[in-house]
Amino acid sequence: MNEPLVLLPGFANNEHAWTHQIESLNDLCDVHVYIMNQESTRGKMVQSLLEKAPLRFILAGHSMGGWIAQAFAAIAPERVSRLILLNTWATLDPKMLLMQRQMSEALQLEQLDQILQQQLYSLIHPSRHQDLSLLEHLQKMVMSFSSQVLVQQLGAMQGDPSSLQYHPAIAAPTLIVHSRQDALFPNEYQALSEGIKNSQLSFIEECGHASTLEKPEIVTELMRSFIT
Repeated sequence: MNEPLVLLPGFANNEHAWTHQIESLNDLCDVHVYIMNQESTRGKMVQSLLEKAPLRFILAGHSMGGWIAQAFAAIAPERVSRLILLNTWATLDPKMLLMQRQMSEALQLEQLDQILQQQLYSLIHPSRHQDLSLLEHLQKMVMSFSSQVLVQQLGAMQGDPSSLQYHPAIAAPTLIVHSRQDALFPNEYQALSEGIKNSQLSFIEECGHASTLEKPEIVTELMRSFIT
């Protein structure tokens, strides 16, 4: 029986953020995707995963998913055989917290279209700014969520911005994946790699924040090599 692999999408993302990984790793793993669209805090997200996920599994999280994964791996180390953190953070900086507050305010005013125009390009490498297929894919994922759910996800992150306290308790071998041109979290890999003792760091060149979609083959190969 293949080992379970649990994938946690980022903010305003769903299973379509992991399409290549789901299709390409299903020979190796029993793949599950959990979308945190009901829970209002990280604690509740972790509890949901404790209740729904397999007894022991490989855990991979992108962005907000990585923020959840860090807490889960520390709280339930016996459940996580390997941990993969992609384009995520150890502590949200003031600039990111301000951006999240501004997004929450705009969402509460039902200004989702305005947010998309402002933020989509920041998620990807400048060389992909004319890639209409990628932009439409990202926009479709965001639009699949209600403003209420997006505000709830933002509120959870703003209310619990640091994961540093969890790092000493993470026991699983950990792969940290960082995109060189991640405009949202340009240097967060440093605190992650320093704080998580049993970790290794891999870089993706010419790639922005949305690594699973921008460089899907590279992400999948990094995950496959780490899992095997």
